[in-house]
Amino acid sequence: MYTWVIQLIISIVAAAISYALTPAPQKPSPGKIQNLPIADQGTPIPVLFGTRIIKRPNVVWWGDVRTSPVKAKGK
Repeated sequence: MYTWVIQLIISIVAAAISYALTPAPQKPSPGKIQNLPIADQGTPIPVLFGTRIIKRPNVVWWGDVRTSPVKAKGK
C-alpha cells in the first residue's frame, strides 16, 4: 500500500549518501615552463641559416615570465 513512499525514502537516502561520499575534485597544479631562454655571459651565440629551432637561445632580456590560471566557465 505505501510501497511507493518507502521507495521514495530509500532513493532520497541513497542519493544523500552518494552525495556525501563523493570525493572532492583536486585542483590542477600550474603548468611548468620548459626550455626558457638563458642569459649567460660567455655563452656562444649560434649562427643559423634558414628556419631552425634553438632549444635554449642566449638572450639579453626575456621579460616577466610567470604563469596565471585560466579562469573560464565550462560549458
